[in-house]
Amino acid sequence: MKNTTVIVLLSILVAILLVTTTTFAVLYFTKDSNNDARVSSSDAEQECDAQMRTIVSAALIYTADTMYFPTSWNDLIPEYLNAKLYCPLDGTEYIIEWNNDAPPEISCPNHGAL
Repeated sequence: MKNTTVIVLLSILVAILLVTTTTFAVLYFTKDSNNDARVSSSDAEQECDAQMRTIVSAALIYTADTMYFPTSWNDLIPEYLNAKLYCPLDGTEYIIEWNNDAPPEISCPNHGAL
């Protein structure tokens, strides 16, 4: 009878330990993934700003070469940019106001203008 009681108590203790360990692991990894999401969003914002600056730089180089401001992506691709650029956060297309008299004005629906 004493052996059975010891086995039952040990089984309960092991079950409690497993539940506690599992709960701790879930809470720990959930907390880390939330922090990673915030870092990723910040990284995406920095990359987005860099890409918009790249578009403006390509437009200025185009202007220096041709003496005209670009009026569409076609003026920049493929000689000044390899491909059309999108916001790295979710692939949203940049809003670009092409103008014959000035460099393009660029903004991102997610991160705003430069």
